[in-house]
Amino acid sequence: MSAVNPHIFLEKDELCGMVKEVLSVKEGVSKNGKTWKRKEILIETNETYPRKVVLQAWGEVADLEIIKEGALLVFGVEVRSRKYQESWYTDVQVIYVRS
Repeated sequence: MSAVNPHIFLEKDELCGMVKEVLSVKEGVSKNGKTWKRKEILIETNETYPRKVVLQAWGEVADLEIIKEGALLVFGVEVRSRKYQESWYTDVQVIYVRS
């Protein structure tokens, strides 16, 4: 039996689904002066019992033109959680997209 790294739960995964809606596009400047862009995308998975999932695409991934309503795509994702003011928040961040 191989040892499991207790610090890695989900390194990367893929979700396949249809883009139902591009929810919002936000842009700004970080504290260190770098510009950033985030696009939130609602997809519906391609399963017997479809799930709706909101994904976040950052930077160059947010600019990809293939991310549009009605497109059936495969999203490489990372799931991340963070604590803010005693509450936990989880994001599903898009790493790559392919058709």
